[in-house]
Amino acid sequence: ATQLPTLLQTGQQLEAIQRQQQLAPSQALQQYAGIVSPIASGFPVTTAQSQSQANPISTALGGALIGASIPGATGTSAIIGGLGGLLGGLL
Repeated sequence: ATQLPTLLQTGQQLEAIQRQQQLAPSQALQQYAGIVSPIASGFPVTTAQSQSQANPISTALGGALIGASIPGATGTSAIIGGLGGLLGGLL
């Protein structure tokens, strides 16, 4: 009878088992992060910069369309818009 665990010891053991079950997902994520983080941060990362230049013809056509779409616009509005778009594409 003296070898049997007391009710207090059994309750403490049960609490320890439940605590391990509740912490298991968190511990698994920490282990995964410990494996993945060094790999992910170790890869060299290069960034490339590219220059893009607007096409003067397409900007001229866009300006002409905007000039022509103005209510009460005449043909000169489309020409002025086209010239503005062309200049914008060249600069």
